[in-house]
Amino acid sequence: MFKLTKTLEPCVGIGYRSVNGPDLDNLSYSDLNSWVGTIFFRWIEG
Repeated sequence: MFKLTKTLEPCVGIGYRSVNGPDLDNLSYSDLNSWVGTIFFRWIEG
């Protein structure tokens, strides 16, 4: 990771979302099970 400033750095996350038995109309397993990505900024105090 690299820092944008002394107290701010960007972060990236990746994962797989798995839903067991969706109980909603018009949704299936394939609609909810998938890879997900996250981009966020972390504030560092110090």
